[in-house]
Amino acid sequence: MPVRITVYAGFDSASRMAVRVVREASVILAVEYSLPVEVEVVELPFTDEDAVAAGLPEVWVDGRMVSSGSVPSMSSIIDEAFRSIQESLGVPGGLGFPLAYEEGEKGLLGV
Repeated sequence: MPVRITVYAGFDSASRMAVRVVREASVILAVEYSLPVEVEVVELPFTDEDAVAAGLPEVWVDGRMVSSGSVPSMSSIIDEAFRSIQESLGVPGGLGFPLAYEEGEKGLLGV
């Protein structure tokens, strides 16, 4: 079952950046961890001020909100994807994947 990531985005710079971060995180999940990922971007006709008032961008991973009103980190998206997989498999204690990352200048660094 693929991890489903949904981004609710306006026409503002924060929303554009959130979409970019989600797409990059989905590539990491797919390439480095061989996890199937579905990304859905729902564009809403909000400009800068309206997007802020509406709490955009919003990022959801398998029905759980990761971020609202700000650009999420790649590590928060990846961590939530692994938590979702662990819960769906019912694995006690997790799968043993690293769930902590730092974002460095050149991308994610495992901790």
